[in-house]
Amino acid sequence: MGSLQGTQRNLIHRGMSTAEMSLGMARCRRSIPGSLEKLCKTYAQKQFKKAGGDVADPGGKATYTAFATLVAETERYARSRGAVGERAAVEIADVIKDFSKEKVVAAKKHIAFGTKYNQELWGVFEELDKTKQSYEKAAKESESAEKKYEETSKKPNSGLNAFKTLVSRGDSEERVEKGSAIGLQLRSKAKATSRRLNDVRNEYVLAIESANAAQDKYYQVDLPSWMEKLDGTFYTNLVSLLSGQCALEEESARVALETVEVVKGTVARIDRSADVGAFVTENAGLFNNPGGAVVECAHGDSTRSLLVDEVTKVTLGQLLGRLIAREQELAASLAQKEKELVGLKQMADVYSNTPSFGNASSPLEQKSEIEFAIEMARASQTRVNAQIALLRNANVSPIEFAAAITPAAALGVTGPTSSPPQSLGTAVA
Repeated sequence: MGSLQGTQRNLIHRGMSTAEMSLGMARCRRSIPGSLEKLCKTYAQKQFKKAGGDVADPGGKATYTAFATLVAETERYARSRGAVGERAAVEIADVIKDFSKEKVVAAKKHIAFGTKYNQELWGVFEELDKTKQSYEKAAKESESAEKKYEETSKKPNSGLNAFKTLVSRGDSEERVEKGSAIGLQLRSKAKATSRRLNDVRNEYVLAIESANAAQDKYYQVDLPSWMEKLDGTFYTNLVSLLSGQCALEEESARVALETVEVVKGTVARIDRSADVGAFVTENAGLFNNPGGAVVECAHGDSTRSLLVDEVTKVTLGQLLGRLIAREQELAASLAQKEKELVGLKQMADVYSNTPSFGNASSPLEQKSEIEFAIEMARASQTRVNAQIALLRNANVSPIEFAAAITPAAALGVTGPTSSPPQSLGTAVA
């Protein structure tokens, strides 16, 4: 019964722990949907706005539809999740109440009865042990009496031999009785102990049969019956509890899958080309090229293009030389920046794969700065190339300037160099 008591304590503890954990989970599920619904309502009230500040009409916008659907479906799922939590909390609370009442009380009752029954069963075996001791004692007494009788009867002058002699000679009965008194007493005692042995043996056999029957019934009928009664509805209730939880989760999962499918449907309709086209249509003024700037002649001047003559071609040639030098500087700078960009990307990959080497975000921050510098250099290069092309189309030849050779330069001492003259007020990009 000690093992059964231990098993029942474990079952009670396990059942209560399962139910209490399920109740805690249900309460958590019941609290989360409220916050989720509140969040959804907050975002449901938000509106998209144009750059100018006017409220935009979201009709036909796939991105807005996807966002609105996400909010609505999430709110629907939150309500479903909350309902599941409420139902689970109520059902589990009832299970805990019934389990505590039935299992604990029933266990005490059946354990008490089983203990009493075991004591009675032990009494049966104690009685069997006493009967066995009586049987062994009677067997020894019978054996001793029979042995003594046989030993006495074999002696020449024993009462039994005298009895035989008297009988064969035809002596009187009185003399026979006197001669065999001792033998008759021993024989009578042997018979009495033999009868006593038979009676005690029968009692012993019956006691064994009774004990065996009680023991067989205990192991084959009583013990399984007690285990079943001790378990009661534990397994049924536990299976029902967990199955109910699974059913509620399946219902919640079904709603979740439905919401996911609805959102996926709206996401599948998101098309950047369509959205960009709609934006361009709504903001056509932002995308209409106003056309290039033209020379607006000042009062008294009518020339609208480059004037290349014997005088201006020198100045324009010098300008073209500076522009070509600037373009070469930009090209070299771009090549260097692009090499640095490749190196930073490789470094970021290494850091990402092996965090112990460094933080992958640091190279990425430098990468953005280099990309911005490259874009600015390319913009400058575009402007410079446009000016170079115009000058070349006007048949202007570049004039390159060399640094003036000074005494310090001749001696290998670094010093200031002369700069090519700036003319016509033209700024080199």
